[in-house]
Amino acid sequence: MGIERRKKVDSKDQVTFKRIPEFDVIKGIGMLVVMIFHIVYRTRGGIADNIIRASLIAVIAGYFVISGLLHGVERRTIIGEYINKFKHLVLPTVVVTFVASVFGGIYCHIVHGMSVSAWIRNIVYIYLRPELSVKVVGDMDPIKDMVFLDLSTTWFAWTLIIAYIVFIPLSKLILKSQALSIAATVAMFVLGNIIYVNVGSSPWNASLVPLYVSAMLLVQHLKYENIVAKIRKMNIVASITSTIAAMFAMFGMYFYILDDHMYEAQLGVFHLLKFKHWSYPYGYAKVNPLVEYKGLIWIEGTCHILAGLICLYVGINIARYIRKIRGASKLLEYIGKNSLYVMILHSLIALPFVDLLHCINKMGAKWYLDDLTPEITIKSIICAILSLVCCLIICRAKDTIYPKIKKGGR
Repeated sequence: MGIERRKKVDSKDQVTFKRIPEFDVIKGIGMLVVMIFHIVYRTRGGIADNIIRASLIAVIAGYFVISGLLHGVERRTIIGEYINKFKHLVLPTVVVTFVASVFGGIYCHIVHGMSVSAWIRNIVYIYLRPELSVKVVGDMDPIKDMVFLDLSTTWFAWTLIIAYIVFIPLSKLILKSQALSIAATVAMFVLGNIIYVNVGSSPWNASLVPLYVSAMLLVQHLKYENIVAKIRKMNIVASITSTIAAMFAMFGMYFYILDDHMYEAQLGVFHLLKFKHWSYPYGYAKVNPLVEYKGLIWIEGTCHILAGLICLYVGINIARYIRKIRGASKLLEYIGKNSLYVMILHSLIALPFVDLLHCINKMGAKWYLDDLTPEITIKSIICAILSLVCCLIICRAKDTIYPKIKKGGR
């Protein structure tokens, strides 16, 4: 069975799993894509915009693929896995988001005049999403609700948490039978497509969770150490050629099938059939007409999973060469290891720099600007860089302080 090749046995006869740097590099690159997507202004529909948006689709799906690939099914019991995810995923998400919302609320009150009631509404939006809470606390204001908008990226953490709740017990099936695991993978894929067609938009992108889980289960049958080893051994011509081909395939799926509004549970639009646009408070999205062609909806689900696999393959190939540059590799690995914190904090941390440089908050009401100038673009790039630096400083402080607190509590 494939899982047997993943484990190593230490001196205490416990299963341990070594960390593979390439995956941290991929996650680090992914976080840079996310930051650029959220902070940097560019021309809507331009080359840079399309590259960033297509890359984002691959990155989001790729995170789930990597999470499934690295999940060690023999490490703990199901309850033990849940406890571990609570400590290392749920608790940090809740605490960091709340602390960020408090500091963000104070800042927005002082600088932007945010009221206490608006701040409370923002916190409700952050944790429950507007899809659930808008009827209780009122409509979202894309100009005033800065705290929510700049922390809205936490949807991904909650989607991953929900996915793990479903994935963890199903992941144990591979220990009993590969046939059972494959059956569960197919069932999640079919269920995911059915839910997407009949449910649509949902809080935390929960309606796409079954599709994400099917991708996580699928890659359990791959031996990640063997994958990395084989790619490392590829000659440079084959590596570059196949990577470019995979990237073109990803861009093809983006242009003709997929869309980047995953948090709206919109996988995309099948341009070859029919498409239209609808207005959105701070941007635009492509409406998915495949709900009118329910027999074809599985095409999108398949391509979404393929996007994750492409992210994995292209990412490993790129990481293979980046790791030859020690400084760049270490930086990306560190960003990757702290991707949860960078993902939650980057947009909110960028807000003071946006105000300082008299730029425009991209997470606000103007996702794209019709009168975009080079000055705004340059300033937004500076804001992204400064935000990244501050995120890394915070992560470094966390790495320094937390072990001392943990040691003192024992």
